[in-house]
Amino acid sequence: MQLGNIARARGVRLLTLGDIDSTNEEARRLIETGERGPLWIVAARQTRGRGRLGREWVSPAGNLYASFVYSEFEDARVAPELGFVAGVAAIRALRASAGANGFRLKWPNDVLLDGAKLGGILLECLNAQTSPVAIIGIGVNIAEAPADLPYPARALSSLGPAAPAAEAFFERLSDALAEILEIWRAGEGFAQIRDEWLASAASLGDEIGVATANETLVGRFDTIDAIGRLILETQNGRRAIEAGDVLVGPRKTRGSARMTAAPQADFVFAPFGGVGEIGMNLALYGFGTPRARKWLMVDCGLGFPGADLPGIDVVFPDIAFVEKIAKDLVAICITHAHEDHIGALATLWPKLKCKVYATPFAAGLLEVRRLNEPGAPNIDIHTVSAGTVLQLDPFTVEYVAVAHSIPEANALAIKTPLGVVLHTGDWKIDPQPGVGNRIDEARLRALGDEGVDVLICDSTNILREGDSFSESDVARVLRPLIAEAPGRVLVTTFASNVARLRAIAEAALACGRTVVVAGRAMDRVVQVARDCGYLDGLPGFHSPDMLPNLPREKTVVIATGSQGEPRAAMMRASQNDHPSIKLVAGDRVIFSSRTIPGNQREVHRVINNLCNLGVEVITDHDHLVHCSGHPRRGEVAQMYEWVRPKFAVPVHGEAHHLTQHVAFARSKGVEHVISARDGDMVKLLPGPPSIVEQLPHGRLLKDGDVVIGEDDGAVRERNKLSFAGIVSIALAVDKKGELVGDPDVVTAGVPKKGKFGEDMGEVIDEALFATFEGLPRARRRDADAISTAIERSVRGAINSVWGKKPIVHVMVVSAS
Repeated sequence: MQLGNIARARGVRLLTLGDIDSTNEEARRLIETGERGPLWIVAARQTRGRGRLGREWVSPAGNLYASFVYSEFEDARVAPELGFVAGVAAIRALRASAGANGFRLKWPNDVLLDGAKLGGILLECLNAQTSPVAIIGIGVNIAEAPADLPYPARALSSLGPAAPAAEAFFERLSDALAEILEIWRAGEGFAQIRDEWLASAASLGDEIGVATANETLVGRFDTIDAIGRLILETQNGRRAIEAGDVLVGPRKTRGSARMTAAPQADFVFAPFGGVGEIGMNLALYGFGTPRARKWLMVDCGLGFPGADLPGIDVVFPDIAFVEKIAKDLVAICITHAHEDHIGALATLWPKLKCKVYATPFAAGLLEVRRLNEPGAPNIDIHTVSAGTVLQLDPFTVEYVAVAHSIPEANALAIKTPLGVVLHTGDWKIDPQPGVGNRIDEARLRALGDEGVDVLICDSTNILREGDSFSESDVARVLRPLIAEAPGRVLVTTFASNVARLRAIAEAALACGRTVVVAGRAMDRVVQVARDCGYLDGLPGFHSPDMLPNLPREKTVVIATGSQGEPRAAMMRASQNDHPSIKLVAGDRVIFSSRTIPGNQREVHRVINNLCNLGVEVITDHDHLVHCSGHPRRGEVAQMYEWVRPKFAVPVHGEAHHLTQHVAFARSKGVEHVISARDGDMVKLLPGPPSIVEQLPHGRLLKDGDVVIGEDDGAVRERNKLSFAGIVSIALAVDKKGELVGDPDVVTAGVPKKGKFGEDMGEVIDEALFATFEGLPRARRRDADAISTAIERSVRGAINSVWGKKPIVHVMVVSAS
C-alpha cells in the first residue's frame, strides 16, 4: 500500500499492518499514546472488525480495511460531518478507479454497488471536550463479498477487468479524502459536501422505511439537513432522524406489503450494588432486544462488612448475571477511583476480561495495587479524561467532569439510538476544589439543551438541606489549627482525598513543620498523586521512622485510620502500639473526616484512647475540618435544573436516601421517577420507565484470600461462635463399645462457671458420660449415633446452667 501524491503533500502518514483485531481499535491505541494524525492505518486482514451498532464486519483477505486518524478541527460537534466527507471521498475514488456508474451512498454509512452493499464507514470521536480526534473507519469489498449476510453484498471484482486492486483503490481514496478535507475545513465547507453526497444518495425522493431503535417510519426520503439528519416526509409530517437503518423495498407479510422492520429494542438499567446500601457500586446498562442486548458496566466497587459478617474483610457485588452476559459486555467504564467504585475490580475482572476505561489517577491506583499485591491481574485498562467520547457500540459514552473528594471524577453521558442517560456517579458542586475537577456546568447545561431522557443521580446527601462546603473552606480552617498547636499534630483523613492531603501539607509547610505520611493506603495515593502532578511544588514527605529525629512541635503526621480500622496507623497510635508514632499530652489529633455509619463504635474507641493519653482531639463537630464529596439538596436541585430530565432513577444510597430522593425529584417536576433496588432491571427507554425484571444479585464475601458466597456456612457459624462459643469433644471407642481412655474436651467462648457456680467442665463431663453409658451397647459401636446423642446432651446441659446453647462438635475415633 502507498499514499497518493496529494495525501503525501498534505503531510498524511501511512501505517500498514498484517493481521490485526481492528484498524479502528489500533487507532484508539495510538491515540492513547498521543497520536493526532493525519494518519492512515491499513491492515491485510481484521479478526474483530465491526460496523455500526457493534455489528460484525466480516473481513476476508484481499479487501480494504483502513482507518484514518484526523484532528484538524476544534469543535467535536462537527465531527459527525466527517462520515459524509468519507462517503463522498469513497464515491470519488470508486468512480475514478473503476469507472462504473452504479455507485451510491446509503444513509448514514453504506456504500452500494447496483443496490448491493460494497462497503461501510464507521466514525468515532475521542476526547470531545478537550482536543477531539476522529477515527474514520472504511471497509470496502475489493476481492470478495462476504457470504451468508442478511442483505445483498458485492465486491469490486464483480466488475471484471475494470476492477482495481486494493492498492490502487486505496491510493485514489487517500487523495480523494485529502482533497475533500480541504473543502470541509472543520465544517465551513459542509454545504458543498452535502450537495455532492445527495447527488450520489440511494433512494433519494423514493418511499423508504427507516428503522430507529423503537419504531419503523415510512415516508419519502426528501434530503439530509445541514447537520446530516435524514429528512423523511411521512403522513404525519416531516421527521428529522439522527440514527437508524434505511429499509428499501417491500417484503410480503400475510398478504400485505410493508417495510422490513428492526426488532424492538430497549435501553435498560440494572444495578447490582449501591442502590439500597452505601458502597459496592456496580451497574449495567443494556441496549438491544431482550435476546440480543449489548451491555455496558459502570464501576466495580466494594463495600465494608457490618457486625453481622465477622472475619470478612470486604464485600463485593455478586456478578453471576454479569458473568452470563460477559460475551456481550462491551466495556467497563469507571467514574472515579474510590474503593466503593473500583475496589472489586481486581477480584472480579478476571471473570469478565473486557476493556476497562478509567482516568489516569484511577488507572494509576489500580496499577500500584497490581504491583504490590501478588497475583493481582493485569487489567486491560485504557485511559480517558474529562471530555473523552467513547464509541462502544451501541453506546456512545461521554466523560463529563464533576467535582468530588478525589481527583478526576466524572459523570457519564450514555447515548443510544433511543436517547440519553446521564449517570452522575459521585459528585458535588465545588467552585474551589483545591485539586481535581470543577463540575462542568457548561457541558451539563448543554446536555440539558440537547435533551437528557433519564438522570441516574447520587442520593448520598439528599437528607441534608442547602449546599455542601468547599474544600477551600476546610483548608482555611486547618491552617490555624495546625500552626497554633503546641506539640505534634496528627491529621487522619481518607487516603484518597488528595485535595485534603495537599491542604494539610501546605498548612504544615507554611508554619515550618515537616510532613510525615503513615499508612500503606496513604503511601499509594501519594505515589500516584505525584505521578499525576497533583502534589507538584511540595517537597517529598517523610516516613514515620523519621519521627524520633524530628522535634514534636515541628511535625505533622498524616495518617490512615479515620474509621477506626484495627490495624491502621491511627488505631495503633491511640493504643501506644505504633513503632514510630508516639502521642503524648499536648499533642493534637484532627479527624479531618466523617464517621461512616456503622463505624461509630470503632471511631469512639480511638477518640477515648487518645483522651486517656491526654491528647487534644478535634472532629468535624468542633470545627469545619471536613466536607463531604456528595451533593446536598441544593446542589441536587441545581443538577435537575441544568439537565431537565424527563425521568429519574435515584442511586447511591440506603432505602431512606432513595425514598427521599424519589420525592425530591417529583417535587422538581420530573415526569416519572423509579424507586429501584439492587437486582431490579429498569426499562428506561422507550419511556415511561418501569421495573420489568428481577435479576439474580447479592454479595460476595472476601474472607482472607478466598471469596465466598453469602450462603457459605462459615459466616453463620462464626456468628453462632461469637454468641455462644464452641465445645469440642474427642473420644475413642473400641470394638466392644467401650471408652478407651478419657475423652478430650476443649471449650472456647464458654464461661467457666454456670449461673449457680457450677463448674462448666464438670457439667460437660457428667452429660457426656451419662449419655454414653445410657446408650445400648449396639449403638455404642455406631460413631454417628454416639456423636449425635452426646452433642444434644452436652448442649442441653450447658443451656440449663448458662442459658445459651454453644456449638458442640463431637469426634468419635474407632480404637482397635
